[in-house]
Amino acid sequence: MPFIFSPLSHEAAVARIAGLPLVTREVMDGLLPELRAYAFCVTGLDGFDQLGKVRDQVKAVPAGERTWKQARKEIAAELVDDLGGKASERRAELLLRTHVFRSYAASRYRNLMQQVDVFPFWQYKTHGDGNVRPSHAALNGKIFPAGHPIWQRIFPPWDWGCRCLVVPLTQRSAGAMLQRGKMSESAAKDPNLQPTQIATPEMFTAKEASLIDKNQRLPNGVALNRTPTWADAPWSKPGTVKHDWKTIAKRYADEPGVLKAFEDWAGQTQITPKMTVAQWVGLGPKKARVKKAAAAVAQPADASAKLVFPESVEGLKTVKKLGGSTGALLVEDASGARFVLKRGASADHLREEVLADELYRGLGAHVPEVKLYDTPQGPVKLARFVPGDTLASYLAKATKAQREAVFARLGEHFHADVLLGNWDVVGLAKDNILVDAAGVPWRIDNGGSLRFRAMGGDKGADWNAFPDELWTLRDAAKNAQTAEVFGALKLTEIAKRVEATSIAGINAPAEIKAMLDERWRHLSDISTKALDMQFDGWREGYGEKLCQHILGLRKAGISADLPKELKQAAGSVNVVDENGKAWDDLRKTSAGKAAQAAKADAYWDTQLNAAKTINHHAGTGGFAYNKTKVDAALAQKSALEKLAKGKGAKATMAQHYLNQLTQIEAAAQASDQKIKHMIPNLTVWTPKPPPTVKPVKTHLSLVERLRDYVATNGGDYEAVARWKGAQSGSSWADDAQAMKAWVAKHMDVPAKDVFWKYDVSHAASALNSMEGSLGAAKVDAAFTIQHAFMQELLAATDLRHNDRTMRAMRLIRTENKVAMNAYGMKPGKDGAMPRGLCESSSPFKVTKVYGSEGTVQAVPHSRILGTYLMERRPGTGDCGFLSDSENEFTFAAGKMPFHYASDLSSISTAAGNDAAQWGAPLRHLRTFKP
Repeated sequence: MPFIFSPLSHEAAVARIAGLPLVTREVMDGLLPELRAYAFCVTGLDGFDQLGKVRDQVKAVPAGERTWKQARKEIAAELVDDLGGKASERRAELLLRTHVFRSYAASRYRNLMQQVDVFPFWQYKTHGDGNVRPSHAALNGKIFPAGHPIWQRIFPPWDWGCRCLVVPLTQRSAGAMLQRGKMSESAAKDPNLQPTQIATPEMFTAKEASLIDKNQRLPNGVALNRTPTWADAPWSKPGTVKHDWKTIAKRYADEPGVLKAFEDWAGQTQITPKMTVAQWVGLGPKKARVKKAAAAVAQPADASAKLVFPESVEGLKTVKKLGGSTGALLVEDASGARFVLKRGASADHLREEVLADELYRGLGAHVPEVKLYDTPQGPVKLARFVPGDTLASYLAKATKAQREAVFARLGEHFHADVLLGNWDVVGLAKDNILVDAAGVPWRIDNGGSLRFRAMGGDKGADWNAFPDELWTLRDAAKNAQTAEVFGALKLTEIAKRVEATSIAGINAPAEIKAMLDERWRHLSDISTKALDMQFDGWREGYGEKLCQHILGLRKAGISADLPKELKQAAGSVNVVDENGKAWDDLRKTSAGKAAQAAKADAYWDTQLNAAKTINHHAGTGGFAYNKTKVDAALAQKSALEKLAKGKGAKATMAQHYLNQLTQIEAAAQASDQKIKHMIPNLTVWTPKPPPTVKPVKTHLSLVERLRDYVATNGGDYEAVARWKGAQSGSSWADDAQAMKAWVAKHMDVPAKDVFWKYDVSHAASALNSMEGSLGAAKVDAAFTIQHAFMQELLAATDLRHNDRTMRAMRLIRTENKVAMNAYGMKPGKDGAMPRGLCESSSPFKVTKVYGSEGTVQAVPHSRILGTYLMERRPGTGDCGFLSDSENEFTFAAGKMPFHYASDLSSISTAAGNDAAQWGAPLRHLRTFKP
């Protein structure tokens, strides 16, 4: 038996590629993920002659008939008409990598499995250059038992363009690493062992490998998720290079609905005129019950040629009207090929719809091919006709499994809906999505994308750089149709797809492209933060709220005005911005006293509350407004009418509020009749200053603006001010403990990893007390928005010891030596021990408080809660905490790893912004690369 390091058999690779059946994109999408590795498809090519030529060129590489370069050139030539020059070259390279590497790997896997007695361990190796994606780089050097099920997940290539390798190791060569990889006796007996508790990352036992496989992530938290469109690794039956239906069916034993739906589809879908999908996968000699519609989807007019659009729209035969908000016709050309014809609400609307179709297709979504024709009567759009059911019709007869499957497929490109702002992606009657016979959903009417509404109206200022659709399209109160489809999508699921997507290659007119780039920037930032939050232990629902407020702060213009840089002289803690201004606008530094907020009169709050309840219920169609609040406002009328008869400021105020009461009364009467009548913005009455007093133009600090944003979004900034005031005195004062308890509500941290000076109930009582005086919702909103502001500040601002790329900041915390000894911490070593959920630290000048032992930690931005840089009380210009000299930042520590400095003097005060130079552990960062 030849050893693995002797030349591999390329005959097996050639045979495997030659045996891949040619399938269209639609058939490929209908296959179970495990089966896609055994079929050959090229997006954009539906002609089997072209597919065959491309497959032959791929096969020629392992056969020795073509060099890699030659094959790539000839494949690109086949694709150039469909993709263009550069795109065809990139696709050719990807096809070669995918199929040739897979075929080599299949043979390699088989040979490795035959020699596990000689090589009982396999080591994962990357290509070692800058093109290795983070999840693959995190595996570099890792060793697992040979043939362990973990390799079903990660045996290369396990994602698009993967170039990694597996190196076999003997017992002797892996011995030292094996010893380091063994778990302790106590850990081996722990039934709740999690991957994050595995001590050594280089060498894994079978039990550890199983935990990693089950949790789909490495001990450092790096997820081992494939791109959603990638098929599972082609090792369904270990030791072979062929699919095995029994093995695949066993995997779906707990999803009988999915399996039954696939079997039904497979029995009526043909790969060739003589073979169904069912026959190919080994379901038996089922005769094809091929539906006309299913055949048309996969092979639109001629099974051997791609769809050909007519030269002109003249002479097309109208088959029937299809309807839609802007009208659509089903037409047929002389050859019998069918298309959907639209003229749109206007020429500009139609052109933008065609652009949206192309952008969707560029992002990988299923949208019919289109062609735009200029005619004397205006532009005309022809689109491939895709037979099938509207989403509404499909759901009416779908099983639970089919319903979930089609929603999941639509969710794969929800980020495209958000990017393009397609408010009408589902359609009022769920008729803008069509489901074909293979269960594949198509977005067939994208007229509500970009700058236009579905019926052709201009979105105006509502089409902007901020992709609120990330939430509005999942909110039943704002868009019931889209929420039914996308409402169950988690932000982190969407974020993973955003991180796996690039829009670098999409084309659009300059104005639209600029807007799309801005929307994508925000969408990418939100996705990164959502995944960071999840990785760092924050609960899913809280991560959603925080990310929503990050976008809200950007819309409010607060984020844009954050300092670009804050720097200080050596040894100083007082910062200046890039323009030399002290503290930038994080503190009020203008001359004179800060402007005092005007006290509200006796009428304003009552009228505002009445307007809010009417508008809220009218907006949602409920109409059941809070009558008590409205009656309280209307009860002011008599007193105001008396004041209005007088003279001076009181009379002017009374008339102001009487005018607003008229609006409230009219809206209430309309709501009583279930008529939607919204009240326009009300305003608080403001007296004019005396003529002798010059108006003073005030400049609000960022914290004043933050306070206003908090109030607008249902919070009370007093909660933040109280927490900071308490934290200044003691991190265990009641309002400081309230913050710790609040963090505990929103973080998924094991209780054993958290230090409580008293007990958890004491902190919970402190939070209850704060919530009792300010309101639980107001406290939660205030703390969440404060946290979101910190994320924006750290992301936007160059600070010493702030690595914006790694999204971490170096913070120093001192500890009591008794505590360090109690947990077995050793000076000069890395370690971790339970600590609180809102701990004090210093970034610039090392500050000693209750202990003399220094710890250095790379703190993820997501765990940083507050800073001394921003004033505590809005508009006062005061320090955020006790004093500037303490240069205090607070963070949720828990059991975060740190470096125990030998002595405080060894800690650099100018370590720079590169986390790799801090001397602190980094494996707990999501951005960490070995």
